[in-house]
Amino acid sequence: TFPIEASVSCLDTQTGRTYTLIVRDISERVRHEEALRDQAESLSDSARELKTLNEELHRRQLDLERAMTARSRFYASMSHELRTPINAVLGYSTLLLERIYGPLNEKQAEGIERSQKAARHLLELVNDVLDLSKIEAGKIDLRLQPVEFPGLIEDLFVTVRPLADEHGSSLSLEVEGDAPIRVVSDPRRVRQILLNLLSNAIKFGRGRPIRVLCSRPADGGVQVEVIDQGEGISREDQERIFHEFVQLGKTQLQDGTGLGLPISRRLAELLSGDLAVESTPGNGSTFRLRLPSSAEARPPLRLVEQEMPRETADERNIA
Repeated sequence: TFPIEASVSCLDTQTGRTYTLIVRDISERVRHEEALRDQAESLSDSARELKTLNEELHRRQLDLERAMTARSRFYASMSHELRTPINAVLGYSTLLLERIYGPLNEKQAEGIERSQKAARHLLELVNDVLDLSKIEAGKIDLRLQPVEFPGLIEDLFVTVRPLADEHGSSLSLEVEGDAPIRVVSDPRRVRQILLNLLSNAIKFGRGRPIRVLCSRPADGGVQVEVIDQGEGISREDQERIFHEFVQLGKTQLQDGTGLGLPISRRLAELLSGDLAVESTPGNGSTFRLRLPSSAEARPPLRLVEQEMPRETADERNIA
């Protein structure tokens, strides 16, 4: 037994009427139709499963956004709550060291100095956490204006020179070409990035010379390279250092929070640029910041429903 398709035709002639019957075996066509029906049913089942998976993915995305929102709010709230007592500790310890409340012996002064150093380190951590939470929550507002190189770097050298002298490192600046390089960016954020790179180079540079190269790439903008002669970074760790709270080779003489480089890379990306590292263990490291001729004024990402507390000039105490 097999399926058929039959067609019948009739032809009238002078000699009579003739019927023609054509019969075709359509077993193959029926098999194809059944296969297509099975495929259609399978696709329908897959579509239902995909819809279910999409709904589950959407629910998980909403859960993740709520968790990110809660974390950002917690970071911001705790950071602001911690600033007040930390600033009080710093203020009173400064008054004590200045002998406002009376004389101190050598041991007492040494203990207060250590306490003040610890408070400053804690304040640095709080400020970094707040910066990170602001970036994640899209609360970083860029103020774009002309920025001139190498003038900005020369100003930073004045800031970091005491730290360089303390570690025994010399600072040198090399500029490609005679004309200044001008870009449109956020000078405060650019200073924050380069100040972190210079501070790291000094802390981990083993007291050796530190070079800063400033040049204009072929596609425009500016490129700043901070080169140290420290221990270097292994290839597998070169991406890890841009993760939060990762600190390689830290000693008691090297303070840090493990947030400087992650914040710097995210700020560079917000300025439409990038921050990368090249390093060979034993031969030092080169951190390369590239910024375009003009940063894009990107609208902030609104991942949180509630505005974060605003910081005041007194709260943002730069140690």
